[in-house]
Amino acid sequence: MCKALEDIREESRKQGEDAGKKVGMEKGKRVGVKIGKKAGLEIAMKLTKLLIEDGRVEDLKKATENKKYQTRLLKEYQLI
Repeated sequence: MCKALEDIREESRKQGEDAGKKVGMEKGKRVGVKIGKKAGLEIAMKLTKLLIEDGRVEDLKKATENKKYQTRLLKEYQLI
């Protein structure tokens, strides 16, 4: 095979590889976000359940409006 064709072939291979990596990274990000959302929802549901079981409905209400308080409760219940 002549040098020019080898160069074109190599450049095409590299472009295909780069495009595949980009697609893979984008898919990986989507999967990671989906997993993170699911985990976050599970933690929030666990906190909700525990607060209700402990009769702390007012704390639950406050946690829905105050992120710092929510984090404090998550730490208190050792969920994070």
